Amino acid sequence: MILNDRGIAYAGLGQNDRAIANYDRVISLTPDDAIAFSNRGLVYTDFGHFDRAIADFDQALRLDPDFSAAFYNRGIAYSRKGRFDRAITDYDQALSLAPDDVEVLNGRGKAYIDMEQYDRAIIDFDRAIALRPEFADAYNNRGNAYSSKGQLERAIADYGQAIRFD
Repeated sequence: MILNDRGIAYAGLGQNDRAIANYDRVISLTPDDAIAFSNRGLVYTDFGHFDRAIADFDQALRLDPDFSAAFYNRGIAYSRKGRFDRAITDYDQALSLAPDDVEVLNGRGKAYIDMEQYDRAIIDFDRAIALRPEFADAYNNRGNAYSSKGQLERAIADYGQAIRFD
């Protein structure tokens, strides 16, 4: 739907109020549009309105239980809210639906870092890098995990790779 695309453009311009108004209109016209709920949830996440975002992702998943991006996006909202356990659950569900999604692996890895589970984080970043060898963010995040473990030479090497691919 074109209105969904316009909402994405508004959000891309940082015009979050207009993006939300746009998604409100999409939802009023097509209340079964899971993508509109998920997209509006992303804008609410950017605003820091995590409970509203999570409610939108919940609705998107009621409409489409196999919507891996909605699980991923809800995981982001839970992570930013500091609910890393819930974020991991959502990232796991997203990966069960899309096992090679490097963004989800990267997101789950960051949540593991926040939980101080550095070895688990490194496993996710390793897998993301194996799937997309030029994935700068995964190198940077793996560097953060190595740094947190005190493995500074490995961290520096990963930061170098992140710079190379950024």
